[in-house]
Amino acid sequence: MSKLIIFKIDEGDINQGFPILLQMGDDGAPPETDKKRILPPLSQIIPTLEEWQTNFRVSGDSRVGIAHHYN
Repeated sequence: MSKLIIFKIDEGDINQGFPILLQMGDDGAPPETDKKRILPPLSQIIPTLEEWQTNFRVSGDSRVGIAHHYN
């Protein structure tokens, strides 16, 4: 069965970060988990993104998929 992960991003800015609600569960079913977190400011995201991209390319793992759901 496929899993669905939803990020709901609230108001914020790139200098302070954004509050988010992370919902996870089986695709087609109500979310099993709701977690409130803070998406860090851009200055903290870029180095983490670059590290993730490097690790992803090195691993050659292509199982990651992204589904776009717009309300």
